[in-house]
Amino acid sequence: MPPFLVLGPLEVRTPDGMPTSLKRRKARELLALLVLRPGTTVEREEIVDVLWGERPPVSAQANLNSYVWDLRRVLARAAPADEPRPTTSRNGYRLDLRTEECDAYLFEELAATGRQALRNDRYRAAAELLAKALGLWRGAVLQGITAEFCVATAARLDLVRFEAMEDYADARLGLGQHEELAAELAATVRRHPLHERLWAQFMVALYRSGRRTDALRAYHDVCEVLNAELGVGPCTQLRLLQQAIASRQCRHVRVGVCAS
Repeated sequence: MPPFLVLGPLEVRTPDGMPTSLKRRKARELLALLVLRPGTTVEREEIVDVLWGERPPVSAQANLNSYVWDLRRVLARAAPADEPRPTTSRNGYRLDLRTEECDAYLFEELAATGRQALRNDRYRAAAELLAKALGLWRGAVLQGITAEFCVATAARLDLVRFEAMEDYADARLGLGQHEELAAELAATVRRHPLHERLWAQFMVALYRSGRRTDALRAYHDVCEVLNAELGVGPCTQLRLLQQAIASRQCRHVRVGVCAS
């Protein structure tokens, strides 16, 4: 695992994998803020506003200096670098991180590389890369930190994670893992019933497992869900997939048939 972990509870780990702790909540929030904006100087005034809102205490700047000292003490032990981190400038603080030092950055790099492998029909490489990327997740982004600055980043990472899950399913279809994938996607489409790409993957997996009737029933189910929840019908790709299954031509349908 990288030393800086945000795909779940915020953690900083030592080189031997042991977690270290920042006991003070605002010190953890400061670390989260700096990790989410790597290589960028975050001005003191912004940090004070994030940590205390519109009515900071008179001691805010002194407290901030104390939190930075806490961070440096922990990071010197857990993630040593050529110079103390975070770096102090005249206006604020900056945390420089390499891709491999943070699970979120590593996740996005692996997911992008896996997607490119999928586009090149390198299904085994894609599956391995995407499985490794998804395996970095331990829970909700910065679980336990409710500060507003986390919301947009968490939403973006959740979207990338979902796309990686769909890409992983496509890679496994390409590898012929139809029966195993059909069983897994049966639960996934119940959790995410409005995602047509998942339904398409589910239908393909069912058909290629010899379950043509179940695949057609899944199409009926997604049509009902979309109509009930959104008042719309299925996308063109999903309709074409249903026609291919009905005419027993789905063996020739390429994975990634629906990109909802």
